[in-house]
Amino acid sequence: MDLPNLFSAGGESVNKSIICVVLSDSSVQSLLLNISFQGTRILERSKVIPYTDEANCLIKTDESLQGLGKESEKVNEVLFGLEQAWLVADGISEEKKSLLHKISTDLSLKPVGYVVQTEALYQHYLSHNIHASIILIVFSEQYITLVVVAQGQMKLTESVGRSADIVADIKEALARYGKKYENTYLPGKFVCASFVLGEPELTSYQQTLLDVTWSDQFPFVQKPVVDVMRPDLAMTLIAQQAGQAIAASMIGTGVATPLMAKETASASATADELGFSQVSPEQFKRTNEEDMSATAQSNVSSFGIPIKSNLASTHFDQRATAVHNLDADDEELAIIEKKPSWWKELVPNMASGSRPAKTHSIKKMIFIGASAGLVALIAIASIFIYFFSQVTAVIVPKSVPITKEVQLTIDPKAQVSDPQNLLIPGELVSKTVTVDHEIETTGVKIVGDKAKGEVTIYNKTQAEKKFAAGTVIKFGEIEFTADGEITVPAAVENGDSLKYGEQKAAVTAFLIGVEGNISKDKDLIVADFDKNTYSAISTVDFSGGSSREIRVVAQEDLDTALSEAKQVAFEEANTAFADDSQNGTYILPTSTIEVKDSRYSAELEQEAEKLSVTLSAQITGLSYQVDDLKPLATQLLASEIPVGYEIDSQDPQILSSPAESVDSTDKVALTANISTTALPTLEENKIKQSIAGKPIEEAQTILQSTQGIKSATFVFYPSWAQAVITSIPTALERITIEKIKE
Repeated sequence: MDLPNLFSAGGESVNKSIICVVLSDSSVQSLLLNISFQGTRILERSKVIPYTDEANCLIKTDESLQGLGKESEKVNEVLFGLEQAWLVADGISEEKKSLLHKISTDLSLKPVGYVVQTEALYQHYLSHNIHASIILIVFSEQYITLVVVAQGQMKLTESVGRSADIVADIKEALARYGKKYENTYLPGKFVCASFVLGEPELTSYQQTLLDVTWSDQFPFVQKPVVDVMRPDLAMTLIAQQAGQAIAASMIGTGVATPLMAKETASASATADELGFSQVSPEQFKRTNEEDMSATAQSNVSSFGIPIKSNLASTHFDQRATAVHNLDADDEELAIIEKKPSWWKELVPNMASGSRPAKTHSIKKMIFIGASAGLVALIAIASIFIYFFSQVTAVIVPKSVPITKEVQLTIDPKAQVSDPQNLLIPGELVSKTVTVDHEIETTGVKIVGDKAKGEVTIYNKTQAEKKFAAGTVIKFGEIEFTADGEITVPAAVENGDSLKYGEQKAAVTAFLIGVEGNISKDKDLIVADFDKNTYSAISTVDFSGGSSREIRVVAQEDLDTALSEAKQVAFEEANTAFADDSQNGTYILPTSTIEVKDSRYSAELEQEAEKLSVTLSAQITGLSYQVDDLKPLATQLLASEIPVGYEIDSQDPQILSSPAESVDSTDKVALTANISTTALPTLEENKIKQSIAGKPIEEAQTILQSTQGIKSATFVFYPSWAQAVITSIPTALERITIEKIKE
């Protein structure tokens, strides 16, 4: 891979497009990057798309690439952004290499290397402070990666499986740090970041971590603070780090400080590691000249992009090149072997391989050459920083929500929108759902048995008396009825007295309950007769009377079960409508429901503790197309836009409720709340002019005080340049503006 050297006579400019595919174990996102002297710009980015397995990953990667637009079809070089869990001791795991190879082959992509996500974040913090001390917590769908950075040094990188208890996961990783670095304090700052999760989830995790007393279990000097890195910024950092490496590779200068080489070593990988065909590392190492230092001698690689050290070899004297990994006795011989032919002629005893008499003079030459080379390297780096360094101002515009409540009409018979009459076309749709719903019964019923016994009825008249079955015999308020017909003989005279006629009869209490269990020898009244004509007395103790309360199905229970089942059906149908609302089609729930069938588990007055109903119902919804709403919404909201703002390109949103029942033949009136977001119309050239040449802190103050800007940060290329740069470049072409949504 022969790359142009911008410091050569040709002086070609750097302008290159490349695809970056960011992968996790269950999602993929693609970026289209443009790399130039103005910095790295994200031209397009796809959505984060989940996938299920390796075969599905290939399909979803292709889908994410399609989301980059037609411009990306001209680009076939790809850089992979990988999470830490994909790496093993010697690079990418074999399983993941196979997947990356398949993606590259099947999608006709040319891989040029990979970026380690956690390394990109580490480089960002290191570029701002070479003595940074933080704990990076990087969340993916299945893993949590913990990076402990102390005084600028990456002390630990540990990936653990992500469970429902993220605090336990993080404690597990911190415990491994404690075993490795016993009796050392941990940095007092957590930073939560993710390339797949949204800011609300990270903010939730932030609050969870703030509620933990970490110093009780781990060696924190005080309670650590917890910050959140916006996902958009994290993705921007991957692009910036990748762009720096690729730009350095393209210009072929090899300008790299020892710090750069050390920083990038752990994340370096060429396409050879992925099993792809590419120029071998040896071809990069074997240049016509040898570099003078260990840093320049090695094949410096930044996140998988090989960088040749051509510039260093051009400016360093070959005769003063030191050779490493040789025994002390062979060092000078090795130096002689690397001298040009004219050197051998001047020193014939060296050419023959004999040891020179004054070895100290050669060592002095090596020292002088190395020193001169180091000075040249520093000079070149300084020139690069002050004349070619880039800065990207990452701006978060201050968005303004715009809402307006209106009365809309959706007409199922209309064909096009009518902004003048606030009318849009619609279509009635329906969902049939079946739900099972259960409630507790509230009806109460008394059940039990009636008391039974025997009485003797006395006839005090001189005529026989017949009592029909069911004749009432009372004991106070308690009523009994005769089980059958009773014939009581007449009373007869017996001397001076009258012997009453009598007849025994079986009786049953009229009501259930223990009240009917009366004792024997109790006086009773027969029907409504006077005691002087007919009377009765209990001849035995009555028994069998009992009562108890039971739960039964009341009519109210039937009504409640049906009503609540309808509500459940509405919720399920509305969820289905929401799932179907995609690709520009939205479905509004309505209040129209048609019950197709309902079956209860128990009938009215039937004993039951619970009542369940199985309901089948058809719910009506009303769909509309967002394209039909756009002209209407734009016209309605235009008057609400503040000066200096414009409506965001995203679709307007509508929250509405039917003002009347939906009828398949009538228009539907809606109370609608239409909302969108207005973004400031920021002129990039004016922004560049306002900060050009200003000190960094002043430039940030200028941006944050500019109307329409919520916050601003700076990302430098190369990242280490910020350690020595204190001001924004004066040349506007070296300033890039990148706007990300809050």
